[in-house]
Amino acid sequence: MKYPTVSNQSGVEGKVIMYLEIDVEGNISSTTALAYPCSKLKETVELALNDLKFEPAKNAEGAAVASALRIPFDFELKID
Repeated sequence: MKYPTVSNQSGVEGKVIMYLEIDVEGNISSTTALAYPCSKLKETVELALNDLKFEPAKNAEGAAVASALRIPFDFELKID
């Protein structure tokens, strides 16, 4: 993910925590931003999620099932 220019220039760092619901085919069916330091970082993560596909969770019998998870995305500025 590319650090948003506005957030970078403003010196905004932090963690975006997303809650994702994954369907039985491994597609993201729902997302919720649980915490984020600024809206630009949240939007960056939301756009990146459009490109993700997961392997579905499996039950004890090995059948694919819907699932949910929380994923943190860390944004940290680097000093050259």
